[in-house]
Amino acid sequence: SQLRARSWHLCEKVNRWWFNSTPANRQPIMQKSLGVTRVHNSVTDAPTVMVIEDNQLVREALVKTISQFGMEVYSSGSADRAIDTWRMVRPQTGVLDWELGDMLSGVDIANQLYNEGITTRIVFITGKSVTNLRELTSHLRVAAYLKKPFRLHELKSALLHNQ
Repeated sequence: SQLRARSWHLCEKVNRWWFNSTPANRQPIMQKSLGVTRVHNSVTDAPTVMVIEDNQLVREALVKTISQFGMEVYSSGSADRAIDTWRMVRPQTGVLDWELGDMLSGVDIANQLYNEGITTRIVFITGKSVTNLRELTSHLRVAAYLKKPFRLHELKSALLHNQ
């Protein structure tokens, strides 16, 4: 479809810049297109992560942090754009906020992808009770549940554990 074709050009779009605080030879390039951000690392076989978070500040912090772990990161604050990107990219891990600002929740997104046969590892982040979230997602491939605020080493461990 036209949206997919435009989204696919994500890799060739504008707005590139370098993060200064990355390890040598791993300087991520950030690209934005159609509400989806991609941070590409120079490591060709870097694991891919999709971040879906409606809070822009939290999303940008997650993207920067995860890219510094040596991973290629796609992100979106919109469920619809995120789902389309997820289908195209097929990330190895997804970091999903439980409650998003638009119509779908992180659980809804994970269920929709699961029903399509996409069984990506998921790390859920939430500011609410993790107990309820565990019950709602027991059938999914959840690697970790992180309660906000969480520590960076917890996120790194969740992303790197059992890749």
